[in-house]
Amino acid sequence: MAMESRRRWLVGLFAVAAVVVVAAGSLVALGAFRLDAAGKSPTAATSLVSGSAASPRTPASSPTPSPIPSPTPTLSAGYTAGPSRIVYVASDGTQLQVPEITGLTASLAAGKVTYAALAGNTYKLNAGAYAGVFNPFVSVKKEQVGGVTLEPVVVSKLIADSLVSISAQTDKYMAALPLDVRTVTAATALNIDYVKGYGGAIPIVLISFNGELPVTNILPDTKQVLVAANTFTGWIYAWPLRLDAKYVTNIYPGKEEYYLTVGGQFEGFTASNTGTTVNAPFGGRICDTTEPVSITEGAGQEWRDMNPDHVLMVPGSNVPVFVATG
Repeated sequence: MAMESRRRWLVGLFAVAAVVVVAAGSLVALGAFRLDAAGKSPTAATSLVSGSAASPRTPASSPTPSPIPSPTPTLSAGYTAGPSRIVYVASDGTQLQVPEITGLTASLAAGKVTYAALAGNTYKLNAGAYAGVFNPFVSVKKEQVGGVTLEPVVVSKLIADSLVSISAQTDKYMAALPLDVRTVTAATALNIDYVKGYGGAIPIVLISFNGELPVTNILPDTKQVLVAANTFTGWIYAWPLRLDAKYVTNIYPGKEEYYLTVGGQFEGFTASNTGTTVNAPFGGRICDTTEPVSITEGAGQEWRDMNPDHVLMVPGSNVPVFVATG
């Protein structure tokens, strides 16, 4: 493509308006449940009966004492083994169940929860192979829910499975989150929100956090990404073939996943008119970044919503999925 065409593409692709962050949320625990001890009611007192054969008396009954309620146990902050799953107890008492993932098993050791592959899993991992971690310090709209950072082969299969259930072709895009959050702590204050960006017209994903985190490639079946400077996000990365005239203007049917675009304060790049190609397969590390990180879905003249329906969650839960650096 000629230099002028590449410049026009960058202008059309990356011109954005300021993002307005909408804070929301009341604290509601995911899968919270009480580990109450069952109260034991004392057995009713036995009636005392006395008398003689000649003059029987009416039995005198003893009062039945009121049951003393068993106190609800106070759980210490941290992980504990629940009746069926591992549970994380936050400092405010919020209880998070570590989600089950088909083909994987979760285990608790040294204060960390890791996932390992089960025999016969569909991710083509050997039995017992490391598959990811659960981190409790992830919030969605200020509600602490936890998050999982999984190996790229696991995330790729979860995305493919999720797309099968989407009937409309225009809705067939699903974004895993483009950060490796295995080292996140409470001090990181990582929060995922859904806000109106691009002049308040387009719903996008916005991830805020303290410090720096690794950025990963979330474009399935790709080997490279194109990084370019952006006025409002600092930098973005996108699918390099969107430079092609066939793909640049509108979202090409059947290629919806390739129009996901990630923005952030990426480190280590120098601005150029044509962008910088980075060799990074799906799950590959692109760079480090500070907040915020955004995800959009769009082409030069067509944009679509990035709402919760298009963010990958552990099936059967609202725990978001991040891609580990492969």
